[in-house]
Amino acid sequence: MEDLSSKLQHFGFSAEESVIYLSVLERGEASVSQIAAKVGKHRTAAYFHIKKLLDKGVLKQTLHGRAMRLTAIRPNELGLLFDQWTTDFKSAIPQLEALKKIDQEKPIIEVTESKRGYYKIYDEISAMPEGSTFRVAEGVTALQQELSLLTEDQWHTFFSRIVQRKIITKGLFTEESTKEPSKQLSATNLKNLRQRVWQVRTLPAATFPLDQLVFIYGDKVAFLFPDVSLVMTIQHKGIAQATAAIFDAAYVSGKQYAATWQ
Repeated sequence: MEDLSSKLQHFGFSAEESVIYLSVLERGEASVSQIAAKVGKHRTAAYFHIKKLLDKGVLKQTLHGRAMRLTAIRPNELGLLFDQWTTDFKSAIPQLEALKKIDQEKPIIEVTESKRGYYKIYDEISAMPEGSTFRVAEGVTALQQELSLLTEDQWHTFFSRIVQRKIITKGLFTEESTKEPSKQLSATNLKNLRQRVWQVRTLPAATFPLDQLVFIYGDKVAFLFPDVSLVMTIQHKGIAQATAAIFDAAYVSGKQYAATWQ
C-alpha cells in the first residue's frame, strides 16, 4: 500500500489524499466517518482532503437518504486522467520555454536510435496546444515503414489526442502513399485518422522521391528514418522557420487531396 501511495504522490496527490483514495477503492464504497477512522483523522480533517479529491474527479459522492457515500474512480480511469493532466502540461511547455532565456543562436540536436524516439515525436506533437498546426512530408516507403513502428494502442493514443485537441495536420505526400493507411491500420484507427483535421497535397513519386519522414512543429524539425529506427531532431526557431518555408513552397505546387485515405 505504501508503494502505491508513493506512486500517486508523483502525480500531485498529497500523502493523505493517496491513502484516502486507496482506502475508498479498497472498500468499494465508504462514508466520511469510515474513511476518517481508517486514516486516523478527525472527520472534519478527513473531509478537507476528501473535498480535494472530489474536485479532482478522483472520488465521487452519492446520497443514500441523508448519508453521503464515497466511491473511487476505477484505476484505468485514473490512468486516463493522469494521461490528460500530462498532455495538458505538455501543451503549456512552449509558454514555459518562453519564460526561459536561452541562446537562440545555438541549435539543440538530439539523435535517438530506437522506436522510443519515434513515439517521443508523436507524443510531443499530440500534446501541442489545441488548434496548433504541424507539417509532415513523406513518401510511400517511409509511410509503409512508419505504420508498422507503433502498436495499435500507441496509434490509437496518438490519433485520439490529435482529434481531441483539433490539431491540424498539413501534409505533403506522394500520390502512391495515400493508399497505405487503409492497408495497415485497424478499422478503429482508420476512423480516427479520417476524423483528423487535414490539409493535404500530393506530388508524384518521380518528383518527390522521399524515403524518410520530416516533421516540422513548433521550433523543432524532426527527420525520421524508419528503416533503421533513427530519429534526429533539431530545435532552433530559425531552422524550423526556414524548413517550414521550403515545405510550403513545395506544398503549393502539389495536388489537393481530400484525405479520405481510401
